[in-house]
Order: sequence, then C-alpha cells, then structure tokens
Amino acid sequence: FNRIATAFQDAAAGVLGAAMLVAVLAFVLAWWLPRREVETLAVLLAEGPPERVAQAIGDVRALDDGQRQSLFAIPAVRNAFTDFYRERIATAANARAERYDYREAARLIIELRSFEEIPRESVDKIIADTSSRFDDDLSVARKSGVLIDRQGRSNAVAIAEAMDLIDPAGKRL
Repeated sequence: FNRIATAFQDAAAGVLGAAMLVAVLAFVLAWWLPRREVETLAVLLAEGPPERVAQAIGDVRALDDGQRQSLFAIPAVRNAFTDFYRERIATAANARAERYDYREAARLIIELRSFEEIPRESVDKIIADTSSRFDDDLSVARKSGVLIDRQGRSNAVAIAEAMDLIDPAGKRL
C-alpha cells in the first residue's frame, strides 16, 4: 500500500510541476508575444519604404492602446507615418502635377487624425500645409471661373468640399 501511495504522490507532484510550468510559460508568452509584435512592426515601419506604412495600417489598428502607444513612442515610426501621409496627401492633390483628388487628400488627413498617438503638432503641421495649398488652389479656381466639375477637375466646389471635410467649422462656400 505504501508503494502505491508513494507512486501516487510522485505522479501528483509531477502533474502539479507540469501545470506550474505551463502556467509560467503562458504568463511569459502573454507578456512577450505582444511586445515582440510591436518590435517587429517598429522595425518594418522604421526601416522600410513608405509603402510599408500602407501595408501595416491594419496591423497597427489591431494593436491595443498600450501597444500603439509603445509603437508611436519610437521617433522613426512616428516619422514614417507622418512622412507617408504627407507624401500621399501631396500626391492626391497637386495642381502642378495636374492631380486634383481633393476628396482623397481630405480622407487621408482624417485617417491620419485617427492615430491619436501621433503628436498633434505633427498632424496639425500637415493639415496647415495642405489647407494652405487648398486655399491657393481655391483662389485660382475662383479667379479663373472654374466653379463646378464640368468646368474642370480643379474646381471651387470640389476644393471647398474637401476643405470642409478637413475643417467642418470653416465653411468655404
């Protein structure tokens, strides 16, 4: 009977030890995996081409608040995001290159604003630069009499509507 009791105690101790090991591993993995995910995203965003930002937006949105704050605490990641959006906004609406997708530029600004972890001054600078360009384009469109879509893609209505999306309080028309 002693042998059975001793064997049972040894087995119970082994099961308990294995359970403790599994619990410790689960705890370590729960802490380590999210950190590793943020570190991997940070490297991809900081060292990759601007297109990497476009590819990673969904992954960044899927992070929890703490992970996003950790990610955007890295200056190279913040710079990659702001550079990406600045470039895409300038490409969408660029009168010199005859690109007039003002609504897309406004959509990109709204999307950039949704990343609350990016410092407001960086976002506000992009918005101010874009608004200034849009104001210039709006003045040119009004002076040339290009007011509606049928008169040209860079028309006063399209520009003013995009500006209203960016700044609803500043109605232009």
